[in-house]
Amino acid sequence: MTNYLLSICVKTLVLAESEIVGYEKGLLLDFKSPKCLENVVLSGNRFSIALGPHLQELMIIMKKTINLKFFDLSYNAINFNRIEYCNINVLENPSYRKEVYREGCQIKSEPTNEFTNYNSVIEKAQMVDEPTFTIYLPVNLTFLRVSHYMTSYIQTGQKLFFANVNNLRYVDFSYWKIKQFPEIYSVTPFNVKYLDISGLNSTILIHETSVPFFQNVQTAILKNAMLGHTTGKTGKIFKLFPDVEKLDISYNNLWYLDEDAFETNLNLSIVNIAHNLLPAIPIAVIDLPYLSKLDFSYNRLRTINKTFRDWMDKKSKIYEGTFNFFIEGNSLKCTCKTSVFIRWLFNTNVVFDRVNKNFSCILTNGSESNTIDVYKRFHEHFSNCNSKNWLLVGMGLLVAFVIFTVPFAVIFNFRWKITFWIYRNFKRVVEHKLERKFNYDIYLSYADDMLQWIQVDFLQRIENSWSMKVCVEDRDFQIGLTKADEIAHSIAGSKHAIFILSESYKDNEWNKFETKRVKFEKCRNYLQKIIILVKEASATCVPHELDDILQNVTIINWDDNETGWDKLRMSLFTDSF
Repeated sequence: MTNYLLSICVKTLVLAESEIVGYEKGLLLDFKSPKCLENVVLSGNRFSIALGPHLQELMIIMKKTINLKFFDLSYNAINFNRIEYCNINVLENPSYRKEVYREGCQIKSEPTNEFTNYNSVIEKAQMVDEPTFTIYLPVNLTFLRVSHYMTSYIQTGQKLFFANVNNLRYVDFSYWKIKQFPEIYSVTPFNVKYLDISGLNSTILIHETSVPFFQNVQTAILKNAMLGHTTGKTGKIFKLFPDVEKLDISYNNLWYLDEDAFETNLNLSIVNIAHNLLPAIPIAVIDLPYLSKLDFSYNRLRTINKTFRDWMDKKSKIYEGTFNFFIEGNSLKCTCKTSVFIRWLFNTNVVFDRVNKNFSCILTNGSESNTIDVYKRFHEHFSNCNSKNWLLVGMGLLVAFVIFTVPFAVIFNFRWKITFWIYRNFKRVVEHKLERKFNYDIYLSYADDMLQWIQVDFLQRIENSWSMKVCVEDRDFQIGLTKADEIAHSIAGSKHAIFILSESYKDNEWNKFETKRVKFEKCRNYLQKIIILVKEASATCVPHELDDILQNVTIINWDDNETGWDKLRMSLFTDSF
């Protein structure tokens, strides 16, 4: 079949999910009519197309496929391993070439015309030993999709040089795991209009001032890009897309957006912020003059205040009733405080994702209803909202002040002890129902350099002040039993696990074993909370074994003051922190 394909004029070649693991030397050069190729799909296989011995033939065939417009190489495995015989790193991608200029390693190939302007840059790279990529694209390539790649990435400083990017419009590099964003250059300006970098860790873009590859992008997709980690930090991610018109930042665990988040994105017309944790519409969208569609579904919106209602009415009037606002899946309230919003919902010309405007909402008594039913029975639900007798209110407040002042003072002064008492009794009831008994409240994992601080400060506060039982290896492990069994039994018999990270923590192999056992018990749903105290170390020291359950781990940068103890107390005695 392969020999037949090589001998005919193929316009569209789809070899997706064909379990391809490699290709023979010289195979690409056997194409009789490479100019015929316009669409190539090689996704869902198990190979890297640009292995070291095949690099030269890859470069030749890419220059011959002058009519190639559509190329898809997603869902494959790529290696950045060094080729020892010449110290040349090859980015194994059908349209990439990576060259590392090192002493004693010369690349014997004539420079192309496209890169004559970069001779000085390459010579500099030779002197300072900087890794560079030379990326050759087919002349007419329009669509490039290299998504969901498994890589063995090595973190180095990189420079990418592109050629033949004039016709490139659609690029999908979603779900790549990289730790450092490369410097990107091109002989001619980039004119990419659609860019999907979903799944990319956006924190590597925080301090980028400009990325030429992003400058002309009109549709930017940044789903699952961890944008929630960039909130409040130096640098603006969105300023890298000055011409963007359609922006998708859904599924990013965003709970806040800066007021000036979109100050450089005034061309935005469609914004998708769905599936985040925003409790209100971000103020940043008000300053977008061309915004015509805002997807705010599946957030934590309870109501829409007057400022945003007036703003949307104005937008709807400008766009003649075609302004779209999606709010499906939010936690809407149908109470006296939101009655104006309910009335506005059925009188505005704004277009919602549900044409009949039937959205779920919570009533004052906590029961669930829907906006249509509440609006039809509007008088029944809200007739008593403004009919209170202010005299009775005043008298009630006075009596309440006298009655509750003393109890409130007592509760306020002993709030932590009361909270802890309620917490312990509630946990006992739950544990009794689950028939699960614990020997310890906390299993403590630490390095030897923290032993003195634990004995002098930590145990005094936890055991004496908070009345919690702690399992400490140097004190509670039985002599004569194997250490591995003691660790496993102690973790299995503990409610919570606390790791105290120091610089020497990672040097202890038993600490790695403790980490794996904690992960095992958490997966069995027996271990309730995992807390990491970063003391005299950095947050990057967090054990990689916990990456799979990191969403269930609380990390505290420890301060040797009451603030640190308050954070630990909140983590132990509350459901979330």
